Amino acid sequence: MLRDGPDGRRNGYRIDRLKDKLGTRAMATGEVTLDGAHAELVGEAERGFAQMTAMLNITRLHNAITAAAIMRRSIMLATAYAAQREAFGRKLQEHPLHREVLDQMTAEADGALYLTMRMAQLLGRIEAGTAEAAEVALFRVGIALAKLYTGKQAVRVASEAIECFGGQGYIEDTGLPRLLRDAQVLPIWEGTTSVLSLDAVRVLRRPESMDAISAELERLEAPNRDCALDLAHSAARDEPEAAERAARRVAYALAEAWMRGLLAQAGVELRPPGIGLRPR
Repeated sequence: MLRDGPDGRRNGYRIDRLKDKLGTRAMATGEVTLDGAHAELVGEAERGFAQMTAMLNITRLHNAITAAAIMRRSIMLATAYAAQREAFGRKLQEHPLHREVLDQMTAEADGALYLTMRMAQLLGRIEAGTAEAAEVALFRVGIALAKLYTGKQAVRVASEAIECFGGQGYIEDTGLPRLLRDAQVLPIWEGTTSVLSLDAVRVLRRPESMDAISAELERLEAPNRDCALDLAHSAARDEPEAAERAARRVAYALAEAWMRGLLAQAGVELRPPGIGLRPR
């Protein structure tokens, strides 16, 4: 929609208010009323969502990149603080339990980054016209899994980082509360966790998609791949209501197995339970 109408006068819309959001306040969000506004058709009529799909793939990738970045920033701050703060006669980083928490947060961030970069690799091949059919099918299900899982991870890791600082993390001037507020939108926009979980299960009903994700997890020798694939196969065959109930379990299991496979391929040693802050 253009700012001005065909006659050169202001188009028929008004901005009612700017929303007072929890986070992402640097980017304004407003409520707009259209009242006799002139708009121009972009693309074919009745194919709006289909034409938006390519854009959604990119914005979901951006969402996952943001999630990975927020996690990395949270860990950098928590790790630096642990190297300076003393408790019970030792630096925080010298306490085994605190070190374990930081290690688990790092595993989360590493897994998110590896899966996100795998999606970027696939999207690059698709846009360059060099992707095989199996890669296109893998990306179709993978981008939903990457977006939904990393969005949940970012909230949990940012929250853990605040806790790593104790009461100081609850103070605004540390910057940590802003990280948590900004992370909270990541599971919401570009498709909520439930919407994307249902989308993933729907896509997995296509044989080419199930074959693609199965081949990927087998190639990586991903831990827990058999359990994750069993869940996926079961949901793909279930009646709609049962498949819907299982959608989040399927999506989380596939995403976690995929992340752990990518980490193992990169030589990252994961102690049980591996990626430890699994979103629920």
